[in-house]
Amino acid sequence: MSTTGIPTQLRTALEAYKTNYAAFKVSGDAANKTAYENALASANQIINQSMNVNEKNDQFIQSFINNYQKDNPEIVKLQQQSKKIQEEGPKLQGELVRSKQIHQRQAIEVNETALYVKAGIVVGLLAVVGIVGSL
Repeated sequence: MSTTGIPTQLRTALEAYKTNYAAFKVSGDAANKTAYENALASANQIINQSMNVNEKNDQFIQSFINNYQKDNPEIVKLQQQSKKIQEEGPKLQGELVRSKQIHQRQAIEVNETALYVKAGIVVGLLAVVGIVGSL
């Protein structure tokens, strides 16, 4: 298999098809027509074989999953719980962030209130000191 994901045999068959088809259209030579038809048949055969292999793999995987679920129901439950956590996790994280932001705002508001109270006490003390000092 190449880096493009297309099997080498299929790529070769498609290249032969393209080359021979173009040559046939230009020259009309029957040999090129036979060559591109053979290349097309070869490409179709490779694709069909790949589809059959994929279908067999899918059947094997489904069979394995079915047997696995019967033999390991607790692990299946854990997998379902894991999926639920993966779905709910981002929502909970968002709620946590919002909760922290609200808490921080409340803390800032409380600190501002405390500052006003402290300022009032200082003013009161200054007034008391000022009153006492003037007597």
